Amino acid sequence: MELVEVEAWRRWAVSRRGAERRRGWARRHRSLAGWGADELASPVSGHRTDRMQRDLVALAQSGDGEAALTLLVQFRPGLIRLVRWVVARGWFGQQEAGDEVRAAFYETLCRHRLDRRPARIAANLLLDTRQRLYRAGVRDARSPPVGPHDLDRLRVPDDRPGPDPADGLALRLAVGEALAELPGSSRSRNLTARAAYRAWILDQPRAVIAAELGLGPAAVSTRLHRLRSAVSVRVAAAA
Repeated sequence: MELVEVEAWRRWAVSRRGAERRRGWARRHRSLAGWGADELASPVSGHRTDRMQRDLVALAQSGDGEAALTLLVQFRPGLIRLVRWVVARGWFGQQEAGDEVRAAFYETLCRHRLDRRPARIAANLLLDTRQRLYRAGVRDARSPPVGPHDLDRLRVPDDRPGPDPADGLALRLAVGEALAELPGSSRSRNLTARAAYRAWILDQPRAVIAAELGLGPAAVSTRLHRLRSAVSVRVAAAA
């Protein structure tokens, strides 16, 4: 099962828009200079590649979707092995495994701490993605199936307050600003906010959130990734 259409990415990389984006990357990060599209899609392991991937992670965490997709293209052999692994363990079906692995990878990418682990990017991201999938698979396997009657028990009233840490005000402002600027309707933004509350505050599994909100697990992860990236930009700017 393919996680991404590599040829479509290559066409983007050599297009006028893609070439300009890659030149912009090179202006911001010297490690991203001198990479052709084919080499960038399948880089050879080494220090030069590790530095390039480190800076792609930084770009992705600042909200650059093309940088995140480039990493997905580069890591596709290892991620496809993870697809086969989760299917073999019976955690996900063949049809949904690719979406689950891709979502887990993006979530791992967004959470990666470059200040603590700035090297061995590929190995760390793949290992952390595997661990995230393992925890989700074990947790969901231990949870009873979610039925219509369970949703009323699991649903949290919209007016229930969440934790209020010392710096919660600044964080809530950042989340609110990020939500307000997300694309889509107000209903769509409210759905993202509800998914974030359940995932980040209540620590509910994606399967439960998806069932409760009427979304697919991959859609839940995509919404959380977009919101987390937008919040990260605002928090970093305010620091």
